[in-house]
Amino acid sequence: MTQLCDIAEIRAGYPFRGSVPDMPDGLCQVIQPKDVFGGGIIDKVALHFTPERLKPDYLLKDKDILLSSRGEFKAALYKGKCKTLASNLLFVLSVRNKSFLPEYIVFYLNSKSGQAQMAARKNPGALQAIVRSGIESLDVPLLPIKRQKLLAETYFLLLRGKELSQRLAEEKTKLLELALNTEIKK
Repeated sequence: MTQLCDIAEIRAGYPFRGSVPDMPDGLCQVIQPKDVFGGGIIDKVALHFTPERLKPDYLLKDKDILLSSRGEFKAALYKGKCKTLASNLLFVLSVRNKSFLPEYIVFYLNSKSGQAQMAARKNPGALQAIVRSGIESLDVPLLPIKRQKLLAETYFLLLRGKELSQRLAEEKTKLLELALNTEIKK
C-alpha cells in the first residue's frame, strides 16, 4: 500500500467567496461537487465564471482527479481542454507517480475499500467532511499497470452502461406518455 500523498499532489480548489455566480460569458468553467457525484469523467460543465485574479496553479490539467470533501466522498476524472476551475469544496489530485494511473485512482477512491477509508477519516458530527490530512493518509494498493488499466476501463464502462440504461428508461417513459396522450386525443 502507498499513501495518496506519495502518489499525487493534493490541493484545494479555487477559493470562491460564497456561492459561485454563473457568468454565461465567463472565461473559466467551474466544477462543483454535484458534477463529481457520478464518479465518472468530467469534460465540460455548464457553470462559467471569470475570477478577478487567477493564479495558473488553480487551473485544472488533463487527468486531474476531483474529490468531493463533503457529503459523499466521490472522485471523478477531469478530461478537458478548456480553462477550468474546481470549487473550494473539492480536492484536486494531480498524479505524479508513474506507477499509478489516474483512472485507477478514481476507481479505487470510489470503490468500497476507498470509501471505507474516507468514512473512517471524516470529521465526527453532523457535517460529513474530510480534511486534507485525511485524504493524504489514504492507502492505495499498488497493482501492475496492466491490472490498473483493466480495472479502470471496466469501471468506466460500467458507469457508461448505467448512464445509457437510465437514458433509455427515460426515453421509453417519454414514448409511453406520448402514446397515452395520442390515445386520449382520439
